[in-house]
Amino acid sequence: MSKNPPNILEQTLKDKKQRYIAQDIVRKLRDEGSVYLTGLQGSSKSFISSCLANITKEKVVVITTDKKEAELICKEISLFTDSRVPYLPAKELDADKPLFSSDSDVFSLRSNWLFSATSKNIAVCDITALLETYPPCNFYLQNSIQITLKDKLDRTSLQQRLISLGFTKTDFVQKKGDYSQRGLIMDIFSPAYELPLRIEFFGDSINSIRFF
Repeated sequence: MSKNPPNILEQTLKDKKQRYIAQDIVRKLRDEGSVYLTGLQGSSKSFISSCLANITKEKVVVITTDKKEAELICKEISLFTDSRVPYLPAKELDADKPLFSSDSDVFSLRSNWLFSATSKNIAVCDITALLETYPPCNFYLQNSIQITLKDKLDRTSLQQRLISLGFTKTDFVQKKGDYSQRGLIMDIFSPAYELPLRIEFFGDSINSIRFF
């Protein structure tokens, strides 16, 4: 089986000069506790952040001033690393909507960010989002369901778990927070995804998982 080709970041860090510069920034950061970089232009901030995450293997959070800057940096880092970058937006208040709603795209982004922050090396967030209070990461780990292809899973237990997490059973899933079951097929619209999931069982074994 052939390996995936190296991404832009990996290709760049193969250059000894470029890698030395990145490693020198990491050394100073570890020795002095902080590093001030000036003259960064274009996508330089995104590239340096990607380098730090790659070399240190530690978690890097890129803090932005607003949503527009955050979306741009997410695109740039994704381009460098060939991986999706979770983004934590600031809470958008609307007098006509509930404070917390599973219908909100912002709710989906926030839930996905807080959950995936445990496994991703790099993430992006608005500076105002840092001033807000969140449940600990363990809350999201304990209140999530991990489903893997070929797993054995009791459908009744899965439904009970979904209900305990606030999902609503419907004939057809239409919005985030809905789930439905028809025979050996279960549809779940998780707030963490833009599309609902369809899980097909063969007995108690998960035969297929896909978005639809």
